Amino acid sequence: MMGGEKVVGVTVCLQPGQTFDMPLGKLLKAGVWSVLRGWGFRGLKRILLDFVPPVEKALSKAFKARNLDRLDSWHLLAIAVDPDWQGKGVSSVLLKDCFSRANHKPIHLEASSSKSRDIYKHLGFEVDEELLLGKGQVDCCGLSAKGAEAIGIPEWVMTKVRARKSECLSLRMTFRCSGRRDIRYTQE
Repeated sequence: MMGGEKVVGVTVCLQPGQTFDMPLGKLLKAGVWSVLRGWGFRGLKRILLDFVPPVEKALSKAFKARNLDRLDSWHLLAIAVDPDWQGKGVSSVLLKDCFSRANHKPIHLEASSSKSRDIYKHLGFEVDEELLLGKGQVDCCGLSAKGAEAIGIPEWVMTKVRARKSECLSLRMTFRCSGRRDIRYTQE
């Protein structure tokens, strides 16, 4: 918190050609061991070998159908909004900033819940493909499971081909809130 203000939302948007690779030191500092303890090496294998390829295949198919170059698109990797601020337009403002940064290039993402899928659809993203990953192997959190618990993880591969000018922020802005819970924009 700075000066009575707090950040209520954040996005991670990767521009064309950018990856989210981290050196081993940063991974260790970020707590990769606790993730490995929770998911185990089989969980890591599932992410890299069982989950990533179907998503990549769906994206390639969607971009090919639109005659677009997927490598010239942005990837909305993550968005998070403080629970007290959900449903108040924070996601819309954050995504409009991503649309501005993308400068009319396609943006793709993977929605991991029907709630987030519906938010993205409201903002103009199209569902390219619905996937059910790990059915029979993992629960809804991606952890090893058997029987009725092994329902798998739903993923919606989505793309917004081109943001309309009205959907973009005209200035680079940061979304902040004050202690009074009012919303204001400050120019960066």
